[in-house]
Amino acid sequence: MTVDGFRSMVDDVYKFGRITAHHSLNDLFAMGGRPTGALAFVTLPVMAPELIEEDLFQLLSGVSSVLTEHQASLVGGHSAEGADLSLALTVVGEPGAASFVKSGSVVNDQFILTKPLGTGVLLAGAMRGEVNGMNLKSCLSAMDQSNAAAAKIFVASGATSMTDVTGFGFLGHLWEMVKGSQFGVRLNISAIPIFEGVIELIAGGITSSLQESNESVLQEFAVDSQVDATKLKALVDPQTSGGLLATVPKNLAPDCLRKLQGAGYAASIVGDVVDSAERAVEP
Repeated sequence: MTVDGFRSMVDDVYKFGRITAHHSLNDLFAMGGRPTGALAFVTLPVMAPELIEEDLFQLLSGVSSVLTEHQASLVGGHSAEGADLSLALTVVGEPGAASFVKSGSVVNDQFILTKPLGTGVLLAGAMRGEVNGMNLKSCLSAMDQSNAAAAKIFVASGATSMTDVTGFGFLGHLWEMVKGSQFGVRLNISAIPIFEGVIELIAGGITSSLQESNESVLQEFAVDSQVDATKLKALVDPQTSGGLLATVPKNLAPDCLRKLQGAGYAASIVGDVVDSAERAVEP
């Protein structure tokens, strides 16, 4: 069982329902599980009853469409009135063919990320009306992309550990995978996919409200002096319905990557597990 949710970040209520459903299912996929059902907790702004009814219908239709795609059902929930539209889902699942924890990687594994980074920056920019429409469209499309197929590809490729990239940002969740282990990580920042327009927005001073707290994890990494500081900020940007981050044996990683890209993911091999305490971010 897992639970997740947030306030609406888009005007399209149906799309918000779909994105929240994907985001909530990611915890199960990251553990190798399959969803079977979900409960919804919805907070709706006070307005005319017919408008509340329509928003609730559109919202839950979006949720149900994603759950149906994954052979799961929306089995109930609860609603309340509040200042903003928000949605949380409690998802129930069952084990899949393999189960994963965050800390199972071994030396010579490679890290693979399935989606670009930068949703927090782009959504913050959209709130200010400073985002290119095509860049925002690409971001929303990625947030509405399921990680279910990626999880299956990782299982078939012998993945050793897996997590989803969400509120703590890429480096925050990577740190969860390596802290307390005897192994280190060497990241190639130039290989990490980032949405178009994100670097320009960060350079202009636009970041998510969680950016500052997420940056505290940087003290756990040795950052090369040649690494661009603006791009480094993207690595701690909080993600909504982000990608999966998994470790795969080095000899199997190229084939795994080809399969992920063939399935429509903007995936990339972003680093290596190394036999030292080194946790390096390199250009």
